[in-house]
Amino acid sequence: MVIFGGIDIAIVQEPAYHLQLWGFQLRHWWTRRGLGFPVNLPNGRLFFRQSTGRLSDGRLLIDFLCQSLNASFLSPYMDSLGGSRFTNGANFAVVGSSTLPKTAPFMPKMRSQLTGATIVYVDMYSIKYDLIANSSKYGFSNPLMACCGFGGAPYNYNIKVTCGQPGYQVCDEGSKFLSWDGIHYTEAANAIIASKVLSTAYSSPRALFDFFCRN
Repeated sequence: MVIFGGIDIAIVQEPAYHLQLWGFQLRHWWTRRGLGFPVNLPNGRLFFRQSTGRLSDGRLLIDFLCQSLNASFLSPYMDSLGGSRFTNGANFAVVGSSTLPKTAPFMPKMRSQLTGATIVYVDMYSIKYDLIANSSKYGFSNPLMACCGFGGAPYNYNIKVTCGQPGYQVCDEGSKFLSWDGIHYTEAANAIIASKVLSTAYSSPRALFDFFCRN
């Protein structure tokens, strides 16, 4: 099992060595997806060329992790209504995310209770903090300004005019922005986050991500 700080994602290796990936970015799921909140273009414009329910211009962290394993993208959780069996897991990240502080007091207890499981903790708080605090090092000139939103500098964010809704403004090059819509990351930022996750530098223990496929 991999626990990402902020519980973005958990990866569970069951006794029968069946790998499941579960995206746990839930904060806006029921309020937006559950009530039919439309996620329109330009969301998804970069990689998918269409809106897929992801609040980003392209791929999310979970998408990059799937690609690192040469696995297909996960089905959205609500696809269960259409009969999906989720043989590789389910994507709860098709709207929203949240990150908690890096401490995980529940980890020792979890390890003692799940004696047959391999548990890896990934410190997402430190990864994202570094990305924002040192944004210029990664090629982002203004880490607080959204690519897609309303209002212009310094934030281009207005909760009443969100990305894809009437009146929104969108940048030409999302790769120059860390924030996609004032809340969620651009594909460029997600790619950097994924590379740091895969590096194992923020993992405890430092197990390679494909460990769960090989053991």
